[in-house]
Amino acid sequence: MVYYIGSFSHPINQQEIIHIQDPAQTESLRAGDVIERWDHVLEWDENCLKASQLEEWRGTGDPLCDEALKSMFPSSSSSVGIDLLKRLEEDAQTNPQGPSKAFLDHAMRLPPDDIAASKEEILLAQTFYLRHSVAIMQSLMHFSLAGGFASPRITRVLQSVSYLLPSSKYQSREMTEQMNNRTFSRLLETSQFILDVMGCMDPYAPMSDTIGCLKPEGEGWKAALRVRLLHGIARKRIMEKLNSSSNVYNTEKDGIPINQEDMAATLGSFSVAPLWCLSRLYPIPIPVSTAGEEAAFIATWRHIGFYLGVDPGILRAHFSSSVNATKFLSSTIIHLLTSYPDEQYYFPPTMPVLRAISGRPPFPKTLAHHCALTRRLLGNSMSTYLGVPSTSILENIRVLKDCVMMQLPILFACYYPRQGWDQTRLTLLRATVPRVIRSQLGLRRTVFRARTETGEIAEGVMAEESVQPDPVGAKKLMRGWWMLLIEMAAAICGFLIIPVGITWKLYT
Repeated sequence: MVYYIGSFSHPINQQEIIHIQDPAQTESLRAGDVIERWDHVLEWDENCLKASQLEEWRGTGDPLCDEALKSMFPSSSSSVGIDLLKRLEEDAQTNPQGPSKAFLDHAMRLPPDDIAASKEEILLAQTFYLRHSVAIMQSLMHFSLAGGFASPRITRVLQSVSYLLPSSKYQSREMTEQMNNRTFSRLLETSQFILDVMGCMDPYAPMSDTIGCLKPEGEGWKAALRVRLLHGIARKRIMEKLNSSSNVYNTEKDGIPINQEDMAATLGSFSVAPLWCLSRLYPIPIPVSTAGEEAAFIATWRHIGFYLGVDPGILRAHFSSSVNATKFLSSTIIHLLTSYPDEQYYFPPTMPVLRAISGRPPFPKTLAHHCALTRRLLGNSMSTYLGVPSTSILENIRVLKDCVMMQLPILFACYYPRQGWDQTRLTLLRATVPRVIRSQLGLRRTVFRARTETGEIAEGVMAEESVQPDPVGAKKLMRGWWMLLIEMAAAICGFLIIPVGITWKLYT
């Protein structure tokens, strides 16, 4: 299967497509060239980036954040189990002239006007996310995380800090149940971060109030800043290991760990990749235009990227529209997802991620099902490169059936005259998805604390982050879902039965 990315200024001549095997080939590309990499075909233009340009970004990290962390923690191990944002605020108050105060003052600023998303855009993006939340979560698990983390450079970062993967001394494809649980927990924490920045963690707040979650002191702002600090701890931990025998990271080859390219590529995988995947997950074209919602989604993630520490120049140049954001993500995929013969091989986290999510909510499917869905989203060549096995035709049919069922409520809402039905569905989703995430995290709401060297949660964190179960609320939600689905089923049956009855009457 071939995926065509963006628009083309001229008809595609299959004989003239340039097949990229090495990022260095991008140095000689010209505007108008049609290229292919990993079954993805696009037209090279001024929004694309050559390998040498992206390589320059790898020398820049997040100096403001790093200086603040250096002030707060003499070593990365002293940060384990700490609420990093709370410690930052305490250190800024204690040392008003120190780097923590400088960093916090920077983070408290609103983004510049040409980076900030408007209130209307944020509300539209949050509604778009909720409406397509099931598909977007699938795309994040099977494309952004399973595929995006598989770059050799990013894999070395993950293994250096035991994030998703065991450290290098466990270089084996055998994953224990404990490792699967830890990987699954990390993925759930990422899901909670996305819910936080999309204003979905307080189901009782009106949608019009959730735009404030991205303002300083809002829940989305706090989540973005905590993740930024957590990235800083990972960077600090890797830099401390550079001279140790267990080090797998090479700054001369890979640049600063979690650098500007890594951060911007991650932002692209959260913002652009879900838009790509919707058309791959939904078998039937949506009958209404989503261009405005997609533009708002990109704008909102650009706003979030400012607080995550992505350079403002990158945000302005490459996230100002869905068009240039699409070309940017394509450029980083070409640059990052390439393995060189002289590199030590570290198996990518793709299969560990898929094993970790198999048989668990929110998508309790078999490993074969998750492999089939990953191949549908990533394409055959990239999936094969990442070690995702081919699946049977029957499994692919099951995936297609699930995709149809996933899209059915969205198509139904497009045609059903009672608009309140779709609004009720969004309200139920907004209350249900966070509840599922908290439940799978062990009835807790994480504040993204640093873990131990082996990736374990520090002692006492589970109790400190725990939330109370709400069986009454759960029953109320179940009742709401049943009423909603019964109404949809009745309307669909009525739509099908009435024409049959009329036809029967006419011919009898």
